[in-house]
Amino acid sequence: MKTGWTTKAESSFRRLVVAVLVVIAFGCGIAAAQEPGSPVARLDALGLELDQLGAAVGREDLDEARLGPIRDRATEILLEASTIGIELAPAVAAAEKRLQELAPQKPAEGEAEVAESDGAKAAREAQEQELAVLQGAVKRAHVIELRAEEVLADLLERRRGLFFQKMFTRSQSILNPALWIEATADLPKVASSFVLLIRDWIGLIASRGALTTGLIIGLFVVLGLVLASPLRRWAMRGAVRNPDVADPDLLAKASTATWIVVVNAAAPTLAIVILGRTLEELDLLPERIESAFVSVLIAVGTFGLVFGLARAILAPSRPQWRLARLPNAFAERLFWIVTIVGAVFSLTVLATNLAKILVAPVATTIAIAAMSTMAIGILTLIGLRATTRGMIAARMRQEEMSRSAWSVFLPVWWIVPIIAIAAALFGYVALAWFLATIIVWSTVVLGALGVLLMLTEAVFAAIFAPTTRFGVTMIGSMGFSERGVRQIGVVFSGIVRLVLIALAVLLVLIPWGFESSDLFGSARMILSGVKIGGITISFTTILAAAIIFVVGVLVTRTIQRWLDRKFLPQTSLDVGLKNSIVTGFGYVGIIAAAMLTVSHLGLALENVAIVAGALSVGIGFGLQSVVNNFVSGLILLAERPIKTGDWIVVGAEQGYVRRINVRATEIETFDRATVIIPNSDLISGVVQNWMHADTSGRIKVAVGVAYDSDPEKVAEIILKCGAEHPMVLAYPEPRVFFLDFGASSLDFDLRCHLANVDYALTVASDLRFSIFRELKAAGIEIPFPQRDIHIRNAEEVGTLMAGAGRSSASNKRRRPVSDEVPDTGGVSDTE
Repeated sequence: MKTGWTTKAESSFRRLVVAVLVVIAFGCGIAAAQEPGSPVARLDALGLELDQLGAAVGREDLDEARLGPIRDRATEILLEASTIGIELAPAVAAAEKRLQELAPQKPAEGEAEVAESDGAKAAREAQEQELAVLQGAVKRAHVIELRAEEVLADLLERRRGLFFQKMFTRSQSILNPALWIEATADLPKVASSFVLLIRDWIGLIASRGALTTGLIIGLFVVLGLVLASPLRRWAMRGAVRNPDVADPDLLAKASTATWIVVVNAAAPTLAIVILGRTLEELDLLPERIESAFVSVLIAVGTFGLVFGLARAILAPSRPQWRLARLPNAFAERLFWIVTIVGAVFSLTVLATNLAKILVAPVATTIAIAAMSTMAIGILTLIGLRATTRGMIAARMRQEEMSRSAWSVFLPVWWIVPIIAIAAALFGYVALAWFLATIIVWSTVVLGALGVLLMLTEAVFAAIFAPTTRFGVTMIGSMGFSERGVRQIGVVFSGIVRLVLIALAVLLVLIPWGFESSDLFGSARMILSGVKIGGITISFTTILAAAIIFVVGVLVTRTIQRWLDRKFLPQTSLDVGLKNSIVTGFGYVGIIAAAMLTVSHLGLALENVAIVAGALSVGIGFGLQSVVNNFVSGLILLAERPIKTGDWIVVGAEQGYVRRINVRATEIETFDRATVIIPNSDLISGVVQNWMHADTSGRIKVAVGVAYDSDPEKVAEIILKCGAEHPMVLAYPEPRVFFLDFGASSLDFDLRCHLANVDYALTVASDLRFSIFRELKAAGIEIPFPQRDIHIRNAEEVGTLMAGAGRSSASNKRRRPVSDEVPDTGGVSDTE
C-alpha cells in the first residue's frame, strides 16, 4: 500500500521528468524559430515584402500592366500568412496544455503546500516563453493578413480609377469631319507600313535562300487550308442533323450542338496554330509577324466560335433540332445577324491589333473602333427586335407556354447597345468599344453556357436512367430504388450546372478587369479558413465533416440492410425483435456518425453537452411532444409491448403494426389505410394487442333457435360443428353456453380457440354456415323476429336480402350508401 509520502515522491519525479523534457523542447524550439525556414523567419520576410508592395502601390506612374503582378503577390502573401497561422494553432494549443501540466498543484484540504522545485519552476518559465513566442507569431501572421488585405483594397481602388479614367476619356466624335479627314489622310501611310512589313518578312524568307524552306512553308500552308475547310467538313459529318427525325431527344440535340461548336471553332484555329508553329520552328517568325499571327488567331477563333454557336443554337432550316424556341423566319434572320456581328467584331480586333503593330495614328484606331461599334450596336438592336418578336410569335403559337429564363437578359441587351452607340456619337470611343466587346463576349459566354447546361442535363439523365447498365447496377447491387437513381442523377447534374454557371459568371467579368486569380484567391482563403473573432471557420473541415457524416449514415444503412435481409432471417428471433435490432442499430450508427463529425470539427463534447443542457429548457417547452414521442419509441423498441406484425386496437382504430418509427408508429387497417399513431399514445394509452404473447385467439358465434327446440340437442349440434372444423383447436376445447331466453329465441354462444386469430372471420363464417345446415337438417327452426318466415336453406338468406335491396331501390332513385359496416367482431380475413 502506497503512503502519502510515496505518492508525493512519484508525483514530484514525474513533474521533474516533464520539466527536463520541456526545457529540452524549449531549447530546440528557440533554435528552430531562428532558422531561415521557421515560421517566425518566414513571417518576417513576408512582412518586409508586403511593405515593399504597399510602397509600390502608391507610385504615380503605376499602370494596369504593373498592377497584376503586385496583386498576385499580395494575394500569395495573404494566403501564406493565413496558412502559417493555421499551422501554428496546434502548437499553441499543445504549449498551453503543457503549461497547465507544469502549473503548481494546489494542496488538498488539510495538507501542507509542497514547495515547487527549481527545475519545475525553470521548466514552467521556459514553457511560458515558448508559448509567448508562438502566440506572438500567430499575432504577427494575423497582422500580415490585415496588411495584405489593405494592400489589395488599395490595388482595387487604383484599378477602378485607371479603368474609369480610360473609359471616360473623351476623344473625337465620329460626327466630327476632322476625324475622318485625319484618318483618310493617314491611310496611305498605314498601307505603306503594312506593305513594308510584308516585304521585310518575304525578304527574311528569301534570305534563307533554301528551296526546302519554301517547299515546307507551302506544304504547311496547304495543310492549314485543308484543316480549315475540308477537314472541317469531314468532322461535321459527326454532327449531321437528320431532317427525317421529327422529334430528336435532348441528348441528341445537345451533343450535336456541342460538336458543331467545337468543330467550327477548333478547325480554323488549329490550322493557324500549325502554320505558326511551323514558321517558329524555321525561325521565320519575327516579333511583329508573330504579333500579327496572334491577332489573326484571335480573330479567326472568335469568328469560328460565334458562327458555331449561332449554327448550333439557331439551327437554320432544321427547326426540330433547334435549341432556341423561335419560328423559322426569325431564327434564320437572327442567325445571319449574329454571323455578321461576329465577322465585324473579329475584323475589328484584327484591324486594331495591326494598327498597334504598324504604329498607326490615333485617328485611324478611333475611326475603326467607332464605326465597328456603330455597326455592332445597330445589328444588335435589329437582332434583339427579331428575338423579341420571335418569342412573342412562339408564345402565340403555344410553342412556349412560359417565359424562358434567357428572356431576363433582353432588357439589359437593349440598354447596352443604345449606350454604346451614344458613346461613339459623343466621342467616348473607348467606352463604346468596351461595351461592344461586352455585347459580343457575353453573348458567346451565355450561348456556350446554354449549350453546356442542356448537354449536362441530358448526359446525367441518360447515365442515371434506371434502364441503363449503370442504373441497373445501382438498383441491383447497391439497393437504390429507381426514383433514388434518378434523384442522384439530378443532384450531380445540379452540381455540375452550378459549376458551369459560376465559371460563366467569371468569364463574363473578365473584360471588367476581374481575373481568375481574384476568384481563386478568395476561394483558397475561404477553404483554408475564415476567422470570425477568435474562431476560425474552415470550409474544408466542414466539407470533410459532412463527408464523414454521410459516409457514416451510408455504412449504417448498408449494415441495417444486411441485418434485415441476410443475417436476421437466418435466426429464430421473432419479427418484432428483428425490427427492434435493425431500428436500434440505425439509431446507434447515426449517433456514432454525428459524434465523429463533431470530433472532426474540433468541438469538445463537453461544450456540446453544455449547449445541449442549455437548450434542454427550450426543448422542454417547444419540443416536448417530439421528445416525448422519441423516448416512447425507444421504450417500444426496448420493452416490445407491440411489435411489427401485431394486430392491435387503439381507441377506434385497429390494424396491423407495419413500422415503429422515431416519432410515430404506422398501422395498416383492414381497409388497407395507414394510420399514424404517436408513440406516446401507445405508451400512455390503452392498447389491445391480439398477438402480444402468441397468435392464438378465441372467437364467439351467437346462435338463436325457436322456443320449441330441445336445448340439449341444439348444444350437441353446435358443439359438433365447432369440433369438426379443422382450424379450431382441440385444446382448449370448444364450448357451448346457453346464454339467455331471448324475446323470440333461445340464445346460445359457441366459443372456440384458433391457432391464428387472423383467420377468425373465415372460421366464424364457416361455423355459421355449418350450424345453419345442421339445425335445418334436424328440423330445428331459427326464428325470424319480424316475419313469420321459415328459411329452408342458407341460399335463401342471400335471395331475401337481394329482394329487400331491389324493393328499397325502387322506392328511391338515388339512395345514399350507408357508411355502416356489419359487425364482424373486429376481424379481418388475411387469407
